[in-house]
Amino acid sequence: MRIGGWAGWIAALAAWSFAAPLQAESLFITGTYPAGADAAAGVNSIAVENFGGVDGPALSIRIEDQLRGVEVDGRPWFVILPGRGGGEVDAVLRGTATAQTRFEDITLKRKRCAKYDEQNSKKCVEHKEVDARCLRRTISLNYSLRLVSWRGEQLYARDGAPSQQLSYCPRDDDNVKSEESTVAELLDGVAGDLRFQLAPLHERRAIRVMESRKGLKGEAAKAFQQAVKITPADPEAACGEWESLAETDPAQLSIAFNRGLCAEMRGDLDLAAEHYRYALQLSPGHDYPEQGLARIAGRHRAEQQLQEHWGE
Repeated sequence: MRIGGWAGWIAALAAWSFAAPLQAESLFITGTYPAGADAAAGVNSIAVENFGGVDGPALSIRIEDQLRGVEVDGRPWFVILPGRGGGEVDAVLRGTATAQTRFEDITLKRKRCAKYDEQNSKKCVEHKEVDARCLRRTISLNYSLRLVSWRGEQLYARDGAPSQQLSYCPRDDDNVKSEESTVAELLDGVAGDLRFQLAPLHERRAIRVMESRKGLKGEAAKAFQQAVKITPADPEAACGEWESLAETDPAQLSIAFNRGLCAEMRGDLDLAAEHYRYALQLSPGHDYPEQGLARIAGRHRAEQQLQEHWGE
């Protein structure tokens, strides 16, 4: 088998997730959404090197664990190998990571005892706020990642320095989060982001329906309101009601958008895009149909990534 032998960028979150708040009336859309790096779509096996830097080895282990667990449509996406051993691979992942901690002296308001009980010197009977000498701790994780194909082509590159900042007063504050746990969270964040950059995501999203009845009157307004109400319990019936309403009120924005959402739920992406484009004609720049078109563009992009990865 030649390295990189399968046919061969997710703005994804990479992207964007337009999932609506679950308390809203929503339809559930199941689909595959793209990885951030299109160039890595053909990579089936990765050798993860032991990264350089003080925190590099810990980051490489976290990344191995993240990528090894990736499944798309119930199928493992990657074969992960340590270092350069274990046979031929499509690409090698290299990196470095080093955390740095910086302290600054700051002043914060804190309560201090202004008066103690005359009979009990440990009992405070009066407090006041005073300026306290405190610290601001900033921990930054400086990292670099490079995914390079067996031919030497750079498929993915990222440099970053995510950080966490914490202000506290040593005299007053107990249970301050340790530097070790902060660095661990930063490492997990980098590893988690890389998973979404290199592999698509198959998931179920709750997308909010449009509920505005503007332009509808009488029985049509009542029917629309009822369709919204039954959406969580019977989405098919709600979709059927919007189709019926479109026969008499096709130019109502919510109806046009919700018909698109219903088509998207059924997996008819071309029809969904048609409804979303019509909704944008009715209300140029409206975020709901724009987001719908972005989702569909992402799903088409994911389809291309799947085809390149599986060679199907």
